Amino acid sequence: MRHQFPMHIAQQAHPCMHELHQVTARAPIEPLHYQHVHIYCPAQGQDMESLNTILSNQLRSLGSPFIIMPQVAAAPVIEIHFAANSLATAQWLKGPAVAAVLGLLGLVGTSAGLAVTGRGVDGMLTSQEDMQREVNCRQALLSIQTYEAACQINVQNIPQALLVQRGELVQLLLHSASCLGLSAELAHDAIQLMDRASATGLATSIAGRLLAAACMHIVAQQDPTGPSLLAVLFQVAPQQLLIAVTAVRQVLGSSSCIAVSAMRVLRLLLERLGVESHDATTSSHVCGQALSVMSKIAMSPLLLGCPPSVVAVAVLYACRMAAGLLPAWPVTLVTLTGYAETNAMLQPYIKAVLQLVLEV
Repeated sequence: MRHQFPMHIAQQAHPCMHELHQVTARAPIEPLHYQHVHIYCPAQGQDMESLNTILSNQLRSLGSPFIIMPQVAAAPVIEIHFAANSLATAQWLKGPAVAAVLGLLGLVGTSAGLAVTGRGVDGMLTSQEDMQREVNCRQALLSIQTYEAACQINVQNIPQALLVQRGELVQLLLHSASCLGLSAELAHDAIQLMDRASATGLATSIAGRLLAAACMHIVAQQDPTGPSLLAVLFQVAPQQLLIAVTAVRQVLGSSSCIAVSAMRVLRLLLERLGVESHDATTSSHVCGQALSVMSKIAMSPLLLGCPPSVVAVAVLYACRMAAGLLPAWPVTLVTLTGYAETNAMLQPYIKAVLQLVLEV
């Protein structure tokens, strides 16, 4: 049996043809263990290399048993050779990676019995549940955007000395959160709060380590961790830490002394895509390196002062594109965020993120 349909891979202008040779009941026994997919494309040279790389990355991110076979000289054909028995094939097709991709493409129906969740394939979400998830995520994103409008960061007001020290302070905040058993979101929230406080002039009267420790204490105030342990981790005096906490709250205001980081917004976007796991490896088939690259994003000055929601959008799009996950920006996220992947405002941020991702 042969199926043919036009495809556009990696935004190539040339139509590609996909041929799937399916084994029939009368085929020899050996082909039951091997299936071949041939993609015929008129692309040559560098275009073919790019197509090869994108396909390889996408297959790897899906945990696929397919591999890219060596190219025949002067033959514009990429052969994906499947080498696995029928049981392995069935397990992969019914696994969470394939379910997630089908869900993003809108190809999962109730007849498929699939759900895109962190728990894997465990039953299709009803339309009512999916609509409720959309509503919840949209309300949360609106609240975040309201916060961003009220709590903008003017990078020009941050002292140069603190900008030089900032990378060290970000690393310290991430490390201390890990030592205290706090979530990655709290660590990134503390970084966001530190940047806000730094832009108010506090950094001229409070040392960098003391300011960072105060911000961590504020965002983790619901945690039983006391100031003494934070003081030890940041090597500051406990009494000075409490004074710095009071100063930050006074300057920023008790009602607005909160922080919403790009990491928290990224979790929200992934929740809309059905990812419930916080493990970077488990989530990679949906977001690529997005979760693991956030620490590097936080330390970089390239996106300092950029609204967290814009950073999260740029990171998720860039990491999906780098991993060969297509479409890089699903309709679900276009609907939620209001950003199309061609949005001109996003392009500089996406370029900056891609630069950092490629350095990982």
